[in-house]
Amino acid sequence: EEMETLVFLFSFSALGVLYAMNTTPEFQEPYVILETGVAVLVIVFLFYYLITRGNPPKDFLFFVFAEFCFTCVIDLTSALEYDGIISGFMDFYQKTGEPYLGTSYAIMMCYWDGIAHFILYLMMISRITDRRAYRTLGLFWAGSLCANMSVFITGIVAGKYGSEVRPAFWLNFLFLLMPVLGAVTLFTRPKDRPLIGGYNAQHVQTMKLIWRPLDLILVVLLLAAMAFTVLRGLVALDSPLEACSVYLSQYEPYLKDPVGYPKVMVGIFLSASPCCCCSV
Repeated sequence: EEMETLVFLFSFSALGVLYAMNTTPEFQEPYVILETGVAVLVIVFLFYYLITRGNPPKDFLFFVFAEFCFTCVIDLTSALEYDGIISGFMDFYQKTGEPYLGTSYAIMMCYWDGIAHFILYLMMISRITDRRAYRTLGLFWAGSLCANMSVFITGIVAGKYGSEVRPAFWLNFLFLLMPVLGAVTLFTRPKDRPLIGGYNAQHVQTMKLIWRPLDLILVVLLLAAMAFTVLRGLVALDSPLEACSVYLSQYEPYLKDPVGYPKVMVGIFLSASPCCCCSV
């Protein structure tokens, strides 16, 4: 419990870094922001490396999670400042760092990272220090962050902010690379719980689908998800079908937002729809 408490408390030192940068004009130039960001990430890593040197963690992902706890506080601060709840920390970053963080997708992404991912990191750090498995939690985190960042990065380049890419943009690739590396690492580890009931599952699957109500419900839901995903994909692709026009005007006008995130997100979902088909 001591380690996750230390990580939790130290992460809020990010507020001091943001405040210092926000009040010092020399730190607000685009390339200086990138250099400072890299330097801060290195310093945070060295801090955790030095304090754990006497009893180093067996899992290198500990350092990833501890580092990302620090950035979670930055993301949460960004979202709160864009919503007008706090002020005085991120003004400079909104102007010369990453102006697209003010979009609706980016604000919600920052809330998700600053709350949900922050909690996940602390839980996984606790499990690492206690020598307990965290494969399921880790895979959920990897999928969540990878999905967030793949839409975020592609949306920036493909949308209206593609002409406003600043040097700080390149820091985002770290948050795409690490969950991919984490997922590859975690997939090679044994499952948290052994598989039980395999024989019973094989026996049940020999029965017709009509006699397996839970499987039948799952198939219906997967088919509905596929149909809904295809509809949204057609809307994003400017289909002239009346159903698409009605859906766009009545339910998700956001899909035509020029920022690029909606089309990218729907495109990723559409490309993943064959997975639903294979599952059926």
